[in-house]
Formats: sequence, structure tokens, C-alpha cells
Amino acid sequence: PTSEQVAEKTGLSSRTLSRRLKTHGTSFQCIMNEVKTQRATHYLLTTKMSIEDIATQLGFSDSANFRSAFVRWTGTLPSHYRRISNEKNDQPSTTRPTI
Repeated sequence: PTSEQVAEKTGLSSRTLSRRLKTHGTSFQCIMNEVKTQRATHYLLTTKMSIEDIATQLGFSDSANFRSAFVRWTGTLPSHYRRISNEKNDQPSTTRPTI
């Protein structure tokens, strides 16, 4: 959704929504980036969706734009994030089960 759509749904003007978010130290774009980061990491960790499909699900026009945004949000490429996370999950636990 756009900030205008959210403002309309909440009965606020776009400007009022922006001011209220600013008083809480955030912006509509920051919140959208957080949501997209959470959704992207969820898809990467829990599905076998391609990077292209994840980009489309998140509303990116192409996977290159998604990759750039993901690096900006997390500091790593989505494929690297998925690979490292999967490697961590594949390693045997070093803790002993409790009896």
C-alpha cells in the first residue's frame, strides 16, 4: 500500500500520518522497509521460492532492484543470506539433550 492509502484507511490526511510517524521517530518508508525485510527473510528461510519470485511478491519491478534493497537492509545478498542460514540449520547441535 501507499502512504496515501494507509492514511485514508486510518482517517488521516497523508500529511498528518507523516507528522505522527515522525513524532515516533519513523517514517512510512522505514516501516515499509522493515516489513519487506521481514517478509523477504521469511521467504528466504522457509520457502524454496526463487529470488525473482520473492522480488515479485514484495512488489519489486525486477530482481536486481530487490537484490540492491536487500543488501541495503541486511548487508548481504539474498542468496548468501539463504545459503548461510541453511548451513547453520544443517549443522548438528553442539548441545546435549537434557535428561
